[in-house]
Amino acid sequence: MGLQLVWFKRDLRLSDHAALHGALRQGPVLGVFVFSPEWLKAPTTDPSHVAFVIESLQALADRFKERGGALWVLHGSPPDVLTRLHSELRFEGLWAHQETTDLLGYDIDRRVRRWARSIGLPFTEPPQNGVIRGRGTRRRWAA
Repeated sequence: MGLQLVWFKRDLRLSDHAALHGALRQGPVLGVFVFSPEWLKAPTTDPSHVAFVIESLQALADRFKERGGALWVLHGSPPDVLTRLHSELRFEGLWAHQETTDLLGYDIDRRVRRWARSIGLPFTEPPQNGVIRGRGTRRRWAA
């Protein structure tokens, strides 16, 4: 299969990363992190958090490079950035963890999901914890 794009959001590591490992089974991988202006301007985003993300991205980029890969760090609305990347690279699959996040993060994820669906791009989002999005009820969550 062709190029797979792994969209890193909060889980900035290579080990035990289901989306990354799934993508690697399908073809070559490019890692991408997008600094969203919405997230950067959000009242819940603190400068210390941004600094921590930058440090973590540098470490992640170094690990990618050690393994012969690449991590691109970009800025913009994720659907817009992914549209541009797809027109340039024609990646065949998009991967990201299904995260438990705030409403802003959830909205960005939904917009990316709609974008991928609109162009027929497979978007795989394995859960990274016990929480699974989209459930109508949480009554049986412990099961």
